[in-house]
Amino acid sequence: MGSDTPIISVIVTAYNRKQYLPHALRSLEMQTLPKDRFEVIVVKNFEGRESDEIIRRNGWKNIVTDVVPLGGKIAIGLEEASGDIITFLEDDDMYREDRLSHVKELFSATPGLRYFHNEQEVIDEAGRSLGYHGSPHSDLTLRLPPSELACWLTLVKPGGFHNNSSIAVRREVLDDSLALIRSMSASVDLAVMAAALKETEGLMLLSGLPLTYWRVHRSATTPHLYSTRSGDMASSLRALARTYYLWALDAHLVKSYLAGTTCERYAEHLEAYKAVEVASMPSWAPGLRLTVMLCRGLRQASRLRRLGSVSARNYLVMVADSFMSKAPDRLRELYWRARWLARRQTIKEGREEMRLRSRLTG
Repeated sequence: MGSDTPIISVIVTAYNRKQYLPHALRSLEMQTLPKDRFEVIVVKNFEGRESDEIIRRNGWKNIVTDVVPLGGKIAIGLEEASGDIITFLEDDDMYREDRLSHVKELFSATPGLRYFHNEQEVIDEAGRSLGYHGSPHSDLTLRLPPSELACWLTLVKPGGFHNNSSIAVRREVLDDSLALIRSMSASVDLAVMAAALKETEGLMLLSGLPLTYWRVHRSATTPHLYSTRSGDMASSLRALARTYYLWALDAHLVKSYLAGTTCERYAEHLEAYKAVEVASMPSWAPGLRLTVMLCRGLRQASRLRRLGSVSARNYLVMVADSFMSKAPDRLRELYWRARWLARRQTIKEGREEMRLRSRLTG
């Protein structure tokens, strides 16, 4: 690769959310990595005076398209990208100013590095910090092809692929997975992780360093419980239910893509993950004790006056049931199994609470 060729290609995607994109683009202007060492391709469905001015003055590529699925926009960006390292930035996220320098140094120092993922600092609509998405941890290096433990850490344990804006990957990793990425409605991060897991050699690095600002807000496609701290739990839960079915379809495609690999037995968790989360069900993990994932959040949401007489839990279960009636047979089976387990767990907790009350009143 010549000295005039950018090392890193940043693919920025935006859909309708004009208010956040300028913040994302300015975070690229503030990068400590020299401007001639990275290129930016912006793929969006609108023209915006402020965003387009930032793109123009930096000489970045500006592509306006009516393609809706995130995977389709990413595929358009990949066709324009010339860098050896591909990284992504969604319109409502931002980079820490040293992220691209950090990515460049890591990939240059480690020729065998194929996939990189960093942690995130969570921010609200106004850019105020809400803490960190994951617990602080040391960098974790995994060898490819992945071991059973590596498959579990990346597919079952949360955080291995979360957030498109926290991923960087060598271009050749994506060459054989372009069709999968193009078919993703929203879960490009999951598809890129799956592409890396199919590599026959190299390294994956899961870093505990928060190099990305992940914004949570009402129009986000992946709402999060951090929204409770900005008073937006009810709408976040509704959005979670609305976007579940798209996740289910994406996860089903990724499961098929990983068939025949070491990670095949763990890919099934992907199909059940959002089903149990949406309906406040236990997590689906053979050999592990059941845990209630959204219990506290749902209880808080049910107390919000804006929900009226309809509890958040009942609302989500109703919507999830409707989605699951159209899901593939195996996914539907896993969902109803999780529902049955959750019902049994609820009954058990109710009995324990009654026993405790009788002891206190007796």
